[in-house]
Amino acid sequence: MNSSPEEADSAPQALSSEPVPAIVNRAMVPPRVVSERTSPYSKQGARPSALPKMLQSAPASVTKQKSTRSKRVLRVGLLCFIILIAGSAVAVAAKLNQASREIIVENKDGSAPALSYDPTTKQTPDVTLFQRPGDGRVNVLVAGIGGDGHPGGTLTDSLQIFSIDRVNNKVTLTSVPRDLYVKGSGGYSKINAVSEYGEQLQKGSGTSALKKAVGDVLGVTISNVAVIDFSGAIQIIDAMGGIDITVPEALYDPYFPDDATKGYAPLNIKAGAQKMDGKTALRYARSRETTSDFARSGRQQQVIQAVKKKAIGAGMSPVKINAIITAVSKNVRTDLQQGEILSLLNTYKSADNAGSFVLDTSDTLGLLTSTSSAETGYIAVPILGTGKYSAINRWFQKNSPDPMIARDAATIVVSGTATATKKQLDEVVATLKDYGFKATLSTKLTTTLSKTTLVSKVKDKEITKNYLGSLYPAAGSTTSQLPEIADFELIYGPSTK
Repeated sequence: MNSSPEEADSAPQALSSEPVPAIVNRAMVPPRVVSERTSPYSKQGARPSALPKMLQSAPASVTKQKSTRSKRVLRVGLLCFIILIAGSAVAVAAKLNQASREIIVENKDGSAPALSYDPTTKQTPDVTLFQRPGDGRVNVLVAGIGGDGHPGGTLTDSLQIFSIDRVNNKVTLTSVPRDLYVKGSGGYSKINAVSEYGEQLQKGSGTSALKKAVGDVLGVTISNVAVIDFSGAIQIIDAMGGIDITVPEALYDPYFPDDATKGYAPLNIKAGAQKMDGKTALRYARSRETTSDFARSGRQQQVIQAVKKKAIGAGMSPVKINAIITAVSKNVRTDLQQGEILSLLNTYKSADNAGSFVLDTSDTLGLLTSTSSAETGYIAVPILGTGKYSAINRWFQKNSPDPMIARDAATIVVSGTATATKKQLDEVVATLKDYGFKATLSTKLTTTLSKTTLVSKVKDKEITKNYLGSLYPAAGSTTSQLPEIADFELIYGPSTK
């Protein structure tokens, strides 16, 4: 291993207005040479604040609360923040209110549609808010950065998506690799640089650019973001009195950088039950040189779950609670507003963990492949081709199903235009099933129609109609084309593009 400590988390990458060539198999492909732009990886010039510009803006009521200290941000998660706030809502309400004023910034992208619907009542949801699969869940991106003293300190090197199902009281956690090659507002780059490049193009646009990039990959709307840095993770975990983690296999990393990032501080953690303080937990979550970035994502999820378990367990004294709130207020920034935080808190405190997932380049998953070049460094790209996320969308929806689809319980029958093949129609049915729809293949495979058409036979399943329209943009029809009894008929026509 020849990389230096400073190179470990800041491999060079590039920004391009065009994607690398499409990938049709798992063979390595050469990325195209790209034009240069001010790189967030560069150590030249003035160093930006540890708090990314994307979260430096705040409404007037919040601006008055700003202090002169550097606002830091993190890698371990909004989950820490939500749960830690939970234990102190009554005991230290005044301190909590002050902390919320410090950590909350404006959300220019609006609230999650799912937050408008209370599943505990007989309230009818506003169907106009639910436009695409995934809107029935609250999808929150937790972005982690290195912060001050770390090469590439403003890069969002950890991207964890908390997808919260308030109807069924379930939460999933999905990790997106930092080296995924995606299109941001200024062209193609690694996803961990999207927010920084967005800020270079237009101040204040970094958050929206990052949300969109992650949302495009997963096929859902990312409604909110939270950011936290290395020092914040250490302070929060130490304030809790440490966390307990069962290490599945020994981890030895002789290349882990020391605090000054000028030498090495070898990491050696034995397998089995381990009690970790903040610094050890962070080193465990950051190490990747002797494993991989994907293994690191899995360890980050372990730390997050351990923090949750510790936070909702017994023994959180008022002294610890005060210390935790102080650490959170100094090191976390989020565009979740206070009412939204409390609403999600009520769900999360008792929610079941429905699974933790890592989007990686494994043959088992079969969704990503990898390549590298002098211009981009190592990158991961969809196996279907750069920018082609349909298979990843299906994978995410299957792991984190939209509860509104089950609520409608609509039946769909699929047929095709004259140009559609049986194989294509089978794939449409399989896709709809992955999304959670009740779909079957028509007994009459083709029709006389020449383009994709959605036939709606009911008036009380508008959310399903919206979702199907987003997946298969179509002209509506009032006349049934098929004899089968179903709520919807999807007549599929292959794209001519």
